[in-house]
Amino acid sequence: YQRPANPFVASFMGSPPMNLFTSRLVLGTDGDGKVFWGKQSINVCRSRISPACSNHKGRLQPTVVWGIRPEAIDTSDEKGLEGIVAVVEYLGHETLIHLSPPHAPESRPLVVRWRGTHAFKRGELVNLRIPPDAVTVFGEDLNDA
Repeated sequence: YQRPANPFVASFMGSPPMNLFTSRLVLGTDGDGKVFWGKQSINVCRSRISPACSNHKGRLQPTVVWGIRPEAIDTSDEKGLEGIVAVVEYLGHETLIHLSPPHAPESRPLVVRWRGTHAFKRGELVNLRIPPDAVTVFGEDLNDA
């Protein structure tokens, strides 16, 4: 569940399933990386980056698929990663929030699952925290999912 083998498996395990996005991957000198949601970067631990991100010559693929489970995302008091509330689903025991990245409304929404009832309004800007060790980078085409 936490480390699916590929985007196909990630797309049907869990409800809601893992958020999956296509973006470029930028590696730092320490081996950790960054992926992108809209125009915002998200840090990734090197242990969560699949060897499939490199081609047979050791070069990075131009785009990768990365994913994050909806329950791994939290709000933050600090400005950093931001999302704009597009849809709120109150399910009683939990709330699902569909967020769009600012300045990139064409990007896929990020679905967040929080326990309990949370009062968010459509259009509200929310600061998010995504732990670098909760992001999985598959290095495969999202169309294979």
